[in-house]
Amino acid sequence: AFYYLFRADMYFTKGWIAKAREDYEKANTLEEGSGDYGLARCYAATEEYGKAIQYLRKHLSSSYRLSKKDILTDPAFASMEHTREWKELWQQEWYTPFDYLVSEVQLKIAAREYTEAINQLSYYLKNHSKKHEGYALRARAYYEMKNFRNALSDLNDAIEISGRNAAYYKLRGQVRMALSQYKEAVADYSSSLAIDNSDVELYMLRAEALRLAGQTNEAVRDINTYLLYTGYDEQALYTAALAMYDGGNYLQCLSFINKVIERNKNKASYFLLRGNAYLKTNMARYAIRDYGMALDLDASLTEAWVNKGTARLMTGDKSGACHDWQIAASRGSSQAVMLMQENCL
Repeated sequence: AFYYLFRADMYFTKGWIAKAREDYEKANTLEEGSGDYGLARCYAATEEYGKAIQYLRKHLSSSYRLSKKDILTDPAFASMEHTREWKELWQQEWYTPFDYLVSEVQLKIAAREYTEAINQLSYYLKNHSKKHEGYALRARAYYEMKNFRNALSDLNDAIEISGRNAAYYKLRGQVRMALSQYKEAVADYSSSLAIDNSDVELYMLRAEALRLAGQTNEAVRDINTYLLYTGYDEQALYTAALAMYDGGNYLQCLSFINKVIERNKNKASYFLLRGNAYLKTNMARYAIRDYGMALDLDASLTEAWVNKGTARLMTGDKSGACHDWQIAASRGSSQAVMLMQENCL
């Protein structure tokens, strides 16, 4: 169902309502109720408000139910907010007291009122110590305020109480990434995918964890899976290029980063990476050109000054190399100082 939901959302964003509706209906045949909210949005867009309300009622009665805040602030329903049908829909109580607590806390987290959100959840959990959703939401607040240890503790509790929950494993993977626990993050993302492989973002998240864990080939495999769903994705291709560079596969790195630079020539980090790959493959003149491009975009890149000097030395331009290293040394590079002592004195 995820494929059809993903494509339907893209169609809806482009204004292709008939195509979006068709895909939401296909999603519903695969997972009952999964496409109801999208269908409600489609019918609202075509001003068929009766059908929109019909699908909203089905959505509000399902396990896919979004928060009241999310629905009320969805611009897709703006045109029907003053209709009788809309007002009658909200006369019925669709949410529990805990649902309202969740919405309130989510608003506080969005407003960066983390301490207030945590205090509110802590008070609730004193009397509801087995409510795993409370621990998970408090973990989100801790994560956003960069208190990763407490976030990890709460997620451990949430997972122990709830058992298998894809969202909890995903968030714990993100927490472990923040704690530089890359192998553990890979395990959590894998657990999440084992429960729900429809969350395509997990492939991208796991790829970055795999890359940082030194499993570069596995990282690229995940990125390729991700790209099958999304098509061209700049960040995914850049991550693949980084993984290939880290794994010493510099020609494959160049293949990925060339695709990125072909569409975006405005990021210094892209030219820096390609320059480094060229340097590793002894293509010094190409490296010099890319380091120059990187520095035109961001002259503060010390690494680019150091490596550009090294590339210049490879071409026999000792004077130019020493000039670049001198700039890098003035920016605090101890590596540049050593290179100057070896080659410029």
